[in-house]
Amino acid sequence: GRMGYLDRQGNWAITPQYDYAGEFLNGVAEAALAAGAGYIDAQGNWLLTPKYAAVSRSMDQGGLVLAQENSGEVLLFSAPEFQLVKRFEGEDIYFSAAYSAELAVLYLDDCTQLIDAQGQVLVECGLEASFDAWGVQDGRVLARLGSWGEDCVWLYDLEGNRVAGPWQDAWMLGKAGDQTLYAVSAFEVYE
Repeated sequence: GRMGYLDRQGNWAITPQYDYAGEFLNGVAEAALAAGAGYIDAQGNWLLTPKYAAVSRSMDQGGLVLAQENSGEVLLFSAPEFQLVKRFEGEDIYFSAAYSAELAVLYLDDCTQLIDAQGQVLVECGLEASFDAWGVQDGRVLARLGSWGEDCVWLYDLEGNRVAGPWQDAWMLGKAGDQTLYAVSAFEVYE
């Protein structure tokens, strides 16, 4: 009932000892024991103590690591050193990290924040906000600031300025040459 890691020859590289053993990226993998989740190196040494209810990190070697020990505390660590950068506290808070970027969304008691790997707030909006941190291109991010069907989707730069919008919906299409393209929609809602 335990998980471990095999080498290319099928031999145990790290013996089965984990309740969960994730994929290695840049020599680091998420692993969990009954006490909680953390991160290990390729030898099975703990880089981040397995005591957290949730962990997440960007795929960049110099990215960010987030850990949530309880509903009132989110910790931001540097990668690859796993040194504490910043602590966020509240009554009932949580996070969502972008795996392909050095960004995370914090859902705090009184606001929603898009932060970078140093814990700096790039964009802050109200509690109802959500950010498409996975679709950040050219220093732009889509933010949804209201209920679906309303004109509530804005394009922000990473300095917190509204660049365009509002639309009822918007999404990033991708790159075309040196431009990032977005699609927007307008529609009527019927009950």
